[in-house]
Amino acid sequence: MSTATATPTTARTAVAPLTTEDAELLVAAATSAAEAAGATVSVTVLDAGGHLLAFRRDDRAVLISGETSTRKAYTALQLDAPTADLVDAVRPDGPFHTLPTALGGV
Repeated sequence: MSTATATPTTARTAVAPLTTEDAELLVAAATSAAEAAGATVSVTVLDAGGHLLAFRRDDRAVLISGETSTRKAYTALQLDAPTADLVDAVRPDGPFHTLPTALGGV
């Protein structure tokens, strides 16, 4: 008599990689939303491997916002969470306050 043991499976959903066209649409949408809110921003779009696909810094945005945008995008990718969900975690008293240092400045 044999006994079978059920092996749990994890459902996976295939996601098509972002194209340059997709990245440009995302930048345009983010820029449009920022303009509507009266904000100057830098927008970074990375692929699933953390490589830059698109970037834009508003003319009036502070220079460091470009680096900050890229770090935020990389951190969100690595933690698989929207940056808005990470605000409390990266505050000075939060558990991930030193995360950019831990990631080697990325």
